[in-house]
Amino acid sequence: MGVDAQMFVRVPGPVAPEQVTEWSALLFDRFSQLGGLISDEYALSCVRQYEQDGPALIPEPGEVFIQVALFGRFYSRDYPRGRCIEIIEIAAYLEWLTGGEPWYGGDSGGFLAKAFGPRERVSLKRHYYQQGFDSLSPGKCRQAPIGYCPTCGAPLVKTFSARWNTQVFCSGRCGLS
Repeated sequence: MGVDAQMFVRVPGPVAPEQVTEWSALLFDRFSQLGGLISDEYALSCVRQYEQDGPALIPEPGEVFIQVALFGRFYSRDYPRGRCIEIIEIAAYLEWLTGGEPWYGGDSGGFLAKAFGPRERVSLKRHYYQQGFDSLSPGKCRQAPIGYCPTCGAPLVKTFSARWNTQVFCSGRCGLS
C-alpha cells in the first residue's frame, strides 16, 4: 500500500456541467498518452466538498471544486514516490484551462491538500531534480551534475521523461530550465 495522489481545482463559479465535460476531454487528450495519471476521459467532476485524510474542505460561496481523478502515487519531499513532473504539468495545465487554483495532496498518511500554484510547483520540481529521483525507483537514481548554471552557478541536472524528452534543470534558486 502507498499514498495515492489527489488533486482538485478551486474555480470561481458557477461552472456548467458541459464545461467540466469539455475540460475533462481536453485533459484526457493531453495527458492520456503517457499511460499514467489520467486514464479516463471523465477525469474531472464537480464535488460538494473535497474529502481527504483529515478535515474535508468545502468551497467558499461562489466557488466550485473540480476533483481530478489521478491514478498514481503521491510525490512530495517527504514521500518521493509518484510521477512528479507529470503531476506538476497536470496542475499547470488545469490552472491555465480553468482559471482556477489547483490543490494537491495524498489520500492517506496525513498528506493534506495544499495550494499548488506556480511557486509550489517550481519548488517541488527543484527538489525532484536536486534529489535525482526516478519515480520508478524512488531514491535510487542520484545524478551527478552535468555542468553549472550560468545564472547562479548551481549544479545543472538532467532528467528524462517520455513526453518531454531530456530536460536540463538548475538545482539552485534561479529555477532555470
